[in-house]
Amino acid sequence: MKYHIEKNTVQETLVIPLFGRLVCFEHFPELFSDAEAKRICDSLDYDFAEKRKKMESAVGLFGALEVAQRQYDLLCEVQSYLQTHPRAAVVNLGCGLDDTFRKADNGLCRGYNLDLPDVIEVRDVLLPAEEREETQKKMAAKLLEKQKMMAAKLRKKGWSDEEIADFLDVELVDVRIWLDSVVD
Repeated sequence: MKYHIEKNTVQETLVIPLFGRLVCFEHFPELFSDAEAKRICDSLDYDFAEKRKKMESAVGLFGALEVAQRQYDLLCEVQSYLQTHPRAAVVNLGCGLDDTFRKADNGLCRGYNLDLPDVIEVRDVLLPAEEREETQKKMAAKLLEKQKMMAAKLRKKGWSDEEIADFLDVELVDVRIWLDSVVD
């Protein structure tokens, strides 16, 4: 099943750098090996004809090279940093469908891919998180669980629901829902 990308949406912005990587892979495979870009493009329900026409011009091809080179440069910087900091956290802000962490993963570091919710929705389908890799959706779920546990501990210490909500900077109704679902 292919993932549909609607034209003129935030999700469509994922296609530009991804397709640039694919074009470089097709034109310069000895320089830019990126089978993942091909796999992801092949799994999209998206008409690439207009983008392909633009990328085939000299200006378009130069733009594709810039995208691929930027990702390659970032990869080299991350790999270099991980040589001296092997357990570092690699945070990719505005990650889109970038797979730099996977290419740089040394088996010890952790990767955090952050972007707009619409983008993460697509990413979670096309490029699901692997071991030691997370998107903000998973991080938000972990944070919510920690807040729920903290709320339960504070209630056991005699705090009121209002005090807990204020301390955790959450809505009172959320605290009450959380605590009503807690089994002592």
